Amino acid sequence: MEQQSDKGAHILRSLLVLAHGGGLKLPELMDITAHDIYFLAGAPVASIKVAERIAPVLTQYTEELRALCAARPEGPIIGTQKKKSNDTFANFRKAIKTPAYLPTLTASRLRTTWIKDLLDNGSSLAEVQAAAGTTSASTLEAIAPFTKRRWADDEWLIIASGARSR
Repeated sequence: MEQQSDKGAHILRSLLVLAHGGGLKLPELMDITAHDIYFLAGAPVASIKVAERIAPVLTQYTEELRALCAARPEGPIIGTQKKKSNDTFANFRKAIKTPAYLPTLTASRLRTTWIKDLLDNGSSLAEVQAAAGTTSASTLEAIAPFTKRRWADDEWLIIASGARSR
């Protein structure tokens, strides 16, 4: 989506990279800085240190995250607001232009897609729960029907039995 301003483009990139790429919750992505990001040398692998967890970054977002960190080496990656409000993200969202036919862009929707992607990539439920920082399986239950299935040639049975690893 092309944005009308550099600020809107930066906010949209930050939201996509941090919420869909790294699974951050809204309060987390408002405060995350380049100092919270770790890159594995020589590989398209990154992670974000958030409170009591480490969130893996989907590989398709690693280089974009590198660019965001380089653009904002200090302070919150998403930027700062001059005016404080109860809903600071609403102020950021005003700078993002999305087509009317799309649902409202939210960090929680992007985070849910990140969780689904982790499951589709072969992470176990326990690994996803730890990476997402969730204490309840209700979120994972809601996502499970939408995850990729391994029905072909009874692949899931072979993996579940331990005869072949993921």
